[in-house]
Amino acid sequence: MVKTKMKEMMMMLRIKKSIRTRIKTTEEAVISMMVLRMIMRMVMMSRIKKMLMMMMMMMMMMMMMMMMMMMMMMMMTMMMTMMVMTRLRMMMMMITRIQMMMGRVTKRCW
Repeated sequence: MVKTKMKEMMMMLRIKKSIRTRIKTTEEAVISMMVLRMIMRMVMMSRIKKMLMMMMMMMMMMMMMMMMMMMMMMMMTMMMTMMVMTRLRMMMMMITRIQMMMGRVTKRCW
């Protein structure tokens, strides 16, 4: 635990240093500080909370994925139906044409 804490602190220091070197304006500094605070809070949060957050994120991602999948499926079904309809139409046209041809042939035969 202690080692991890030390590592975290070191990381924080490093981040702070990098941010400080990068900063030009006060606004940027404020924003960076806010971000740092957020990070610190995340670090300080208990592991359970972290896990919960992760779970929530995962759930959200899953939901998004499901929605996307549903949309894709809907689109696919629509496309398939359209394709089937077009194919059916084509088939009908072909059948009618064949019938016409057959009729002509039969007429000629008779």
